[in-house]
Amino acid sequence: MKRGSRLTPNRLRKYRLLAGLEQKEVAFLLCLKSHARVSEWEAGISKPSKDNLLQLSLIYRTFPDELYYDPHWSKVIKK
Repeated sequence: MKRGSRLTPNRLRKYRLLAGLEQKEVAFLLCLKSHARVSEWEAGISKPSKDNLLQLSLIYRTFPDELYYDPHWSKVIKK
């Protein structure tokens, strides 16, 4: 990760655990090759695409804005 870069706050891990899923299971459901991407999302290192965010919200049975409470995401979802 670059110096001085910010982590994106999220609740992905919380909702994954509430759903009783492991990272590798979420990666499988999203057709990802590895759980590393899910790990990066949860750590706030990177963000999922809009499509993956919507799929995550379906998997976790919640709204996308519950997963990310960054004002940026609220603007992206409303477009």
